[in-house]
Parts: sequence; structure tokens; C-alpha cells
Amino acid sequence: KTGPVCTKSGRTYPNLCKLKQDECKRGDYIMVDHFGACKTGAVRCHDNKKESELGLCKQWKEHGACTKHTNLMKRFCRATCDMCDVKALPAACMESKFGCCPGNKIQALGPRNKGCFNGCRDGRLCPFFPNFCGDEANKETMKKFCPYTCRYCVPEGNERVEILTEDNL
Repeated sequence: KTGPVCTKSGRTYPNLCKLKQDECKRGDYIMVDHFGACKTGAVRCHDNKKESELGLCKQWKEHGACTKHTNLMKRFCRATCDMCDVKALPAACMESKFGCCPGNKIQALGPRNKGCFNGCRDGRLCPFFPNFCGDEANKETMKKFCPYTCRYCVPEGNERVEILTEDNL
């Protein structure tokens, strides 16, 4: 286990395993800011003011909108729907069949972020060593050889690419 993990949105996960479970549920890539707990009050996520004041986010969540209409809920009710690690989507991505790649600059080419993350190649053994992701002594090595496992992948520009592992090269 890696211990606590702080995401770019300021949410602390107890470990990388829990982050990945959340990622699978949402179908979104969650980017790590650093390994270790986030500072108190670091969460920068909230629902839109109007929807929140009218109680719409809570009502929509009760009716399943968080899972049925994820693109809209990412825009208006991120906190209520527990989507704080996912940026609100620009209009172009909202209308695409597979939504946006993380970074919300380009459309994904298929489900599960197909066509995203340039240069994000993991060695085939990386999934067996996630505990090294949070280790300062191994940080640069893990960034270089296991960026996907450790959640260091950063979409570059407007390029469309595929997540690659040694198994699918």
C-alpha cells in the first residue's frame, strides 16, 4: 500500500488502490498531486451556486443524475456527485460520444479514455509495485518507467494517443 494520496483537486485517498477503485467507478483518470495527505482545507471543489442554493444537486443525485448524466453533473454538481477530481467539461466534449480526455482539451476516441495520454507507457510489472509510487527515493524512476500506475501521466497539447503497456506494444 502507498499510504495517503493527494489528488490535483485536493482530495485525499487512503491509498492508490482506493483512488484506482474510484477511477474505475467513474471511468475517469484521477491525477495525483503528491503522495501523502492533502493539507486541510485544500479541496477546491463545489457545486455551482445557483443549483446548490435551489437544492437541485441533491435532488438530481437522488434521481440518479450523477451516473446517468455525468457530463452535465460534472459541470453543475461536482461536489454533490463526488466528481471533484474531474474538471468541468467544455461544451465540445459534452456533445461527443465518449466525452473528454483528462485535461478536457480533446475528445476521447473510445470508452475508458481511449486515445488519451501521450507517452504514458508503463512497464508490465508496474502494477505489482504501486507502493514505490509514493517513495521519494524512487519518485523519478517511477515517473519514468511507471507513469500510468503512479498517476503521473499528463496529456500534452491536443494530441490523441493510446495508453500503452508492454503487453499491447
